[in-house]
Amino acid sequence: MKYVLVTGGVVSGLGKGVTASSIGLLLQACGLRVTSIKIDPYLNTDAGTMSPFEHGEVFVLDDGGEVDLDLGNYERFLDSTLTRDNNLTTGKIYQAVIDKERKGDYLGRTVQVVPHITDAIQEWIERVANVPVDGKEGPPDVCVIELGGTIGDIESMPFIEALGQFSYKVGPGNFCLVHVSLVPFFVFFFSSSFISFQSPPRRRFLLLCAVLTLRAPLAHSPIRRSPLVAPTETPASVGIDPDPLAAEISVSDQTRAMSKARVYTDVNVVRSKDYWDYESLNVQWGEQDEYEVVRKVGRGKYSEVFEGFNVNTKEKCIVKILKPVKKKKIRREIKILQNLCGGTNIVKLFDVVRDEHSKTPSLIFEYVNSTDFKLLYPTLTDYDIRYYIFELLKALDYCHSQGIMHRDVKPHNVMIDHELRKLRLIDWGLAEFYHPGKEYNVRVASRYFKGPELLVDLQDYDYSLDMWSLGCMFAGMIFRKEPFFYGHDNQDQLVKIAKVLGTDDLNAYLDKYQLELEPQLEALVGRHSRKPWSKFINADNQHLVSPEAIDFLDKLLRYDHQDRLTAKEAMAHAYFSQVRAAETSRMRSQ
Repeated sequence: MKYVLVTGGVVSGLGKGVTASSIGLLLQACGLRVTSIKIDPYLNTDAGTMSPFEHGEVFVLDDGGEVDLDLGNYERFLDSTLTRDNNLTTGKIYQAVIDKERKGDYLGRTVQVVPHITDAIQEWIERVANVPVDGKEGPPDVCVIELGGTIGDIESMPFIEALGQFSYKVGPGNFCLVHVSLVPFFVFFFSSSFISFQSPPRRRFLLLCAVLTLRAPLAHSPIRRSPLVAPTETPASVGIDPDPLAAEISVSDQTRAMSKARVYTDVNVVRSKDYWDYESLNVQWGEQDEYEVVRKVGRGKYSEVFEGFNVNTKEKCIVKILKPVKKKKIRREIKILQNLCGGTNIVKLFDVVRDEHSKTPSLIFEYVNSTDFKLLYPTLTDYDIRYYIFELLKALDYCHSQGIMHRDVKPHNVMIDHELRKLRLIDWGLAEFYHPGKEYNVRVASRYFKGPELLVDLQDYDYSLDMWSLGCMFAGMIFRKEPFFYGHDNQDQLVKIAKVLGTDDLNAYLDKYQLELEPQLEALVGRHSRKPWSKFINADNQHLVSPEAIDFLDKLLRYDHQDRLTAKEAMAHAYFSQVRAAETSRMRSQ
C-alpha cells in the first residue's frame, strides 16, 4: 500500500479536495486502484450538525454517513463508494481512545496525545486504507489522504505528528506529501517560453504542480523553507517536507465563468448516477437469430443500416449494425436510447443483439417508412414545414428535459413518414448527457450543421447546440437551399456563417466568452456586414417565407448559444400558432 498526503497552507478553501481527487484520478488512469480518506481536525464526530454556511452542504454517503463535501468529490472523480470511516475527525479519534480507556484497554496507563492519540490515528488510517471502495476484492493500491484546514493550525498538530510517524512506519518509498499553497505573482515576470497559452485563460485559477522531489522522507527531515509557501507556517516548519508542491496561482481577474444551459441545467445533477453512468452499463443482449435483414437502406461513419423484420412476429424493423468503435461509445448510445424510451417522436429501440462469433453489436429499431429528405423537402407546403419542425421540437424538448444533447441534428437523422405524418429523431450515436460545467468534445455534429461554439472551440456548450442545427435545417427548408451553410471544411464553415451573420456579432461573441481565433482562421473569416434574410428570398421560396418564419429563424441562428431559443420557447413562437391550434382542436375531438 502506498499513501499520498495532501495538505494546504495560507488559507482554507484553496482546492485541496479537488487536488486530492485529481491525483487519485491520475493514479487510476495509470491502472492503480485508489481509495481516499478525508481528515477534519474539528471535534465534531461528523458534519451532520455543522453550519452549511461555514462548511458547505453535508454530503450523505450510501451507509448514511454525513460527511464533508470533499468525499462527494472523491466519489465522483474516482467512481467509488466510500463509508463514514473514510471521514476521520478529531472527535472520532478522541471518542475511540476514551472508549478504550473506559474499558480498561490501556491497563491503567496515563492516556496522552503521544502515543495514544497518534497511534489511534495511524491505526484508523491503516485499517480504512485497506478496505476496497471500487466494488472489487482485495485492498487498493494507493490511499490519498487529505488533511483539512491549514498547516500550523493547533488542532491539526496531532495528525501532523501521527502522519510523520506513519511515513517512517511505511517507509519513504511508500509515502508522498503534496502541499497546496496560494502563490500571487505578476504575469509579466514570466516569459512566454515559461507559460504559454494557446487561447485566453479559461479559469479564475490555474493549478500549477511543481514537482520538487519524490524521494524525500515526510517527517524529521532537514527543515527547508520553500519560497513558494507562505506565510510563516509551512510543512517544513512543523517537521514535514513536501514532495510535490501544488500552487494555486491567480492568473487573471478577467477570465470568464463556465457557460451553463439556461434550461434543464441540473437534470443529471439531481438524478442518481445510475441514470447517466453509461460506462457501468451491463448490456443485456437479445437473440440475433430473431431478426433477418432484407436490404441496405443507409450507412454512416459508425454504422450500416438495413431494413429487416422479426422472424417471429414478421414485424418490420431497422437493423443498425455498428462498425468497430469503443465499447464506451456503444454503451452510451444504448443507455441514452433506453432512457429516452417512449419519449415524444424519439425512435424506439426494440432490442440490442450481438453476433455470437464476431461480437459485432446491432441495434434494432422501429421501422419508419420515410422518404429521402432530398425528394421530400421540395414538395413540402408552408404548413407542412411548420408541422414537422414543431414535431422535431417536441423530440428535442423531451431529450433536453431528460438531460441529453443529441449533437447531430440534421435532415439525415429526421425520419418522416409523410403519409402518416409521423416524424422520428434517430441516430443517437453522438448524443451525450449534459453536466453543467463539463467540457465536451467539439468534434461532433455534421459540418453543415455545426454550431459556432464547435467551430471556435468552446467546449462547455449545451442543449442550444441542437437548436443551431435545427435552425440550419429550417433555413434550408424555407429558402430551398440545402445545405444552407455550405462550407468545404470546418474553417470554411465558419467563414460561410460569418458572411451571413456578419463579423460584428462574431467578435462580440468571442469577446464575451474570452475566445480567440487562430490567426490563419481570423484572416480567412475577414470582415463582413450582416446580410438581411430577405436576400435569400426568391420566386421559388417566397411562399414559404413569412415574417414570423424570419423572426423564428433569426432567434435560432445566433452566434451566442445563450441567446438562442430553447426548444420549449421555440414551440411557443407565433410561427407555430396554426399548428398548436390544429393540435388543440384534434385533442378536443378525440
